[in-house]
Amino acid sequence: MRSRRRAVVVVCDSLCADLVTPDVAPALAALRAQGADFVSARGVFPSTTRTSSASMSTGCLPAAHGLLGNTMVLREQGALVRLSVGKPDFLERLRRATGRTLRRPTWAERLARQGGAIVMSNVSPGAAYLQDPDGFGHVYHRAGSRGPGGAALTDGLAIEVGAAGDRAMTDRFCREVLRERAPALAVLWLSEPDHTAHSVPLGSSEHLAMIAHADACVDQVRRTVEALDPAGDEILLVACSDHGMETVERKIDLDALLVEAGWKRSRESQEVVVAPNGNAALLYFADEARDAIPALTRWLEDQDFTGRVFAGQALAEIGLPTEGPLGLALALRHDASANPHGVPGRSVALLSPFSDSSPVGCAQHGGLGEHEQHPFLYLRGGGLRPGERRQPASLIDIAPTVLRHLGVAADGMQGRALPHCSRRAASFAPPMPDGFVTHAREGPACASPSPGHPHHSKKKMKRQRRFTPVIAGGAMLAIGACHAQSSVTLFGLIDTGVAHYRVHGKGSQTALASDGLASSRLGFRGQEDLGGGLSAGFWLEASLAVDNPTSFDLARRSTVSLAGPWGELRLGRDYTPTYLIQSDFSGPWVTNGVGESIVYRGRATLYGSANAGQSSHVRVSNSVGYFLPRDLGGFSGQFQYGLPEAVDGGDAERYLGGRLGYRQGAFRVGAAYSRTMGGPKAPTTRPRDIRSASIGVAYDFGVASVEALYAQDRVEMPLGHKRFEGATVGVTVPVGPGEIRASYGQVAFRYPGDRSRASKIALGYVHHLSKRTALYATFAHVRNRRGAALTVGGDVAGLADHAASGQNFGVRHAF
Repeated sequence: MRSRRRAVVVVCDSLCADLVTPDVAPALAALRAQGADFVSARGVFPSTTRTSSASMSTGCLPAAHGLLGNTMVLREQGALVRLSVGKPDFLERLRRATGRTLRRPTWAERLARQGGAIVMSNVSPGAAYLQDPDGFGHVYHRAGSRGPGGAALTDGLAIEVGAAGDRAMTDRFCREVLRERAPALAVLWLSEPDHTAHSVPLGSSEHLAMIAHADACVDQVRRTVEALDPAGDEILLVACSDHGMETVERKIDLDALLVEAGWKRSRESQEVVVAPNGNAALLYFADEARDAIPALTRWLEDQDFTGRVFAGQALAEIGLPTEGPLGLALALRHDASANPHGVPGRSVALLSPFSDSSPVGCAQHGGLGEHEQHPFLYLRGGGLRPGERRQPASLIDIAPTVLRHLGVAADGMQGRALPHCSRRAASFAPPMPDGFVTHAREGPACASPSPGHPHHSKKKMKRQRRFTPVIAGGAMLAIGACHAQSSVTLFGLIDTGVAHYRVHGKGSQTALASDGLASSRLGFRGQEDLGGGLSAGFWLEASLAVDNPTSFDLARRSTVSLAGPWGELRLGRDYTPTYLIQSDFSGPWVTNGVGESIVYRGRATLYGSANAGQSSHVRVSNSVGYFLPRDLGGFSGQFQYGLPEAVDGGDAERYLGGRLGYRQGAFRVGAAYSRTMGGPKAPTTRPRDIRSASIGVAYDFGVASVEALYAQDRVEMPLGHKRFEGATVGVTVPVGPGEIRASYGQVAFRYPGDRSRASKIALGYVHHLSKRTALYATFAHVRNRRGAALTVGGDVAGLADHAASGQNFGVRHAF
């Protein structure tokens, strides 16, 4: 027996907690009695296997990890393309379309150097590979088995989907993975009872036989674990399902209905592209059709097949992104009536172009029905005491629970290690129908919500009974007296490498330099849910000089905020609107390394020679800022006021600034204007007035992303005026696991007696070793004219009319 800690996870696909009974599933019922039973466990939305797999492996909701359903729509060559996530080639198409697979690291990635992970799965290829999409561990599947680096394995899993394949896989899992190879994490994902239930009624003899089959597989794993760890201290055993199922009472062809109602010109047209996900649908919109979202929402709410429609910020309430081509989420109508075998839960389902399974009378999932959203979750070993746990729990809590047992950090995960009961965030649970009992957390301080409680709200929907939002985790509401969600996150980034700077005709320098690709930093941020849509937060962030860490302050950002449906109010030291526009549209580089934007360098030169005291073109202290809500049809904006805090009450060092942006699909545009006042009594070395303006535009063509920026500044000095103009264009081209970067820019200074100009070209490559770690190389060259003396960095002072160049090579790691 291995002495180090391990975790074993067994997933019985689609097995609702209500169907785990001693007569049908005696092993699971016994495990429930012997272990910790999380009776309020919930799934994610859509309640599909592929989404659940990504949520389980990352500990995050779909909005964070980016895998939104069994069926998704990607933008390929400018067109919206509907794809099945289950196909073996989907992840490669996702990588080509977005430059990555999942947006958050999986548990296999986190454990790559901590004992490793081995997954054996008999569900769809897509769901299996989402456990480890980037090849940090081993994934065994009948469609192809992969090892570290994605290398094909010769000892693959030659089985068929269904009960026989599950049995063969379980035998090998117990013998080879658990007894012989003993990784830190071992995952077994069974295809039953899901595979059979899609074609037979729930509760039928065929369905119950598959539950019994899955129960036998779990029992085999349990007995193996007990033999390896009799005391139950070293191995944490997790037995669970990803979701439940509902009986299909009716199937609809949503594409045909949208064409008939005039929302689509044809099934293949691009205005609205439907991604069917069983008992739910995700609707993606072409850029020119997004104005139709409010009207289509109202139309859908009037249909008899509709349960709930989510749009705008409401998408975040169910864990989906509020930006990008996704515009609407539709949960189809469901009720609690029983089928002929006495199993409750019926739902309308969608026809799918990728599958003809789940006929009327059989089972489906994907929506918000109380039974499809009620998986089971049992934990045994690892020091956990047995018994019921009535606290909210979710699939996204499994990974942090496993990592805690293994002693590995779960930073960045939205789920929380179980069990927990505190005033911190609970687990995510989608909105459930009224009358579906959710349980309070453990402990005297945790009580169920009662009518009249601020988090016990109800909303009447057309042709649908009322709903009680039971939302917890991430930025969502928790339950009962434990409602005040609060979280504190430590985050940071370390970037360092070797840089070479040269000023032609003068000298050169080679140095270990920080911030070659991104700014090194260490920060703390937190958020508390105040209820009623309000939240409070703080952000404290300090710069780090990795090559010579002699100081630490919180000058990057120090703010406290209050946010709600009306927007966000932010107080403290914060980034200026003009800098944020500059950052959004300067191309691959903004302030970092030899490739830094020449507009940024030019403005720094201008502001360095015209210091306005408290204000700069990057940040403002003593500021009050307001940010527009995020659901304004693609518009965004900010207004910022920096208090002068002058003793005499004058305008000295007063700051005013604002920005407005618009985003529609792959297109972005933004503009900003600011004014910093020095006051009429400013000394001759200080400005009386600084005015800055910026405008930017960007478009993502898929194969390349292009950004362009124009900036103009005017500084009123007691002895004359200074003017600055700058423009830059940048392009980023995804190439395999990395990206090629390039930019070109020009600046012009118009001082009294000075008409200097400079231009700069930069070229670089970033190679992503993981989602958090990258290697990079950058080359840059500056041409100075008419007396300009800009450099690419370093300690070698510029020389008028002489070129400067440089290179840097380094590594960036975020945490």
